[in-house]
Amino acid sequence: MRVKITILTVLLLIMPSLWLPLHAEIMIVKEAVQESIPLKIQEDSQSERIFAEHAVLRCLDKMTGRVKTILAPIGDAVQFGTLSIVAQACFSRPPEETPEDSAFLDVSEIKDTTQTENIFRGWMFSSSPALSAMEHPVYDIWVIGCKTK
Repeated sequence: MRVKITILTVLLLIMPSLWLPLHAEIMIVKEAVQESIPLKIQEDSQSERIFAEHAVLRCLDKMTGRVKTILAPIGDAVQFGTLSIVAQACFSRPPEETPEDSAFLDVSEIKDTTQTENIFRGWMFSSSPALSAMEHPVYDIWVIGCKTK
């Protein structure tokens, strides 16, 4: 078994008085971050949201190569192949901010007339579609944007 010893490790072992103040500072910063930043982010993000009436989705059928852009009204189901897609919420950032559109989607697969299987429920982001992707062997869905008519 190889042990990697660095100069910092040796100093910390020889002189614990070096790392105790450092540890205390790290803990103080960590507590400050945990208490203040999430509250500030929450307040800022609430005021910057622009809620939309429709989610703009791009859908891909991997078997046929068919790509379709769908305008999904909030709260209403739209269908693509055997998928039923319900956009629960969609919001954008203001134009002066970094572009970002987010949509909360419920996606179900219709097996037959009586059975549906819920395959995705969560947020999708236009700037990073792989962050929260729907995994399906036949279909891909990603958010393009949000629209208000």
